[in-house]
Amino acid sequence: MKKGDRNIRVFIVDDHELLRSSLQALLSEEETIEVVGEAGDINGLAEKLRESVPDVILMDISLGAGKPDGLEGSRIARQTCPDAVVVVLTMHEDERMLEEAARAGASGYVLKASGPQELINAIKVASTGGGWLSPLIARRTMERIAGGGLGQNADHMAEAIKRFDLTDREVEVLRLTVQGATYEEIARQLFVSTSQVKQVASGAARKLGARDKAHAAAIAVSEGLVPPPDRH
Repeated sequence: MKKGDRNIRVFIVDDHELLRSSLQALLSEEETIEVVGEAGDINGLAEKLRESVPDVILMDISLGAGKPDGLEGSRIARQTCPDAVVVVLTMHEDERMLEEAARAGASGYVLKASGPQELINAIKVASTGGGWLSPLIARRTMERIAGGGLGQNADHMAEAIKRFDLTDREVEVLRLTVQGATYEEIARQLFVSTSQVKQVASGAARKLGARDKAHAAAIAVSEGLVPPPDRH
């Protein structure tokens, strides 16, 4: 998503008014971020998003007992603003919730226990087409993939690759994308053209049922196709 020199436009969805106010105050201190709207639930969310035209939608997964949750909100957001990305903000340290969020179209998964800078970084990375996982979730995902050892990890990955019918080149492009490489950087590493990388990435995304590059990266990690991003 190319925005030139303008600020990243963020829309906040959270059922706690105090937290929404805190998030708005935090993000407003960042020179490159502009908060353009907020909502306490997903009632009328589509109309509010169309009016605000955000680049990033910061979505709480849990929107109160008996209310539609942020997973449905993410689907509404992606349908209403296909050029925007969704960053989920949650207290759930659960890989299954991560997978559900990815399938709902989220490009980032940030724990509420994270520090302010991580949230800002997640918004910036997601706004440029990258994916973001809180380090704790990334580590737990890696541990699950690894299981009892390298052999089990390899077997799990092989099964996942076969299930999605991915080629070796598609897996490699997904792996490099998850690590934050651009198409140009991937092309240099694989000694191919940028257009070839884009074609491979498009094919991989189609097989994964992903909406875009960031969504494909999130699914690839949650399905155990590639390791989670290295944040060191």
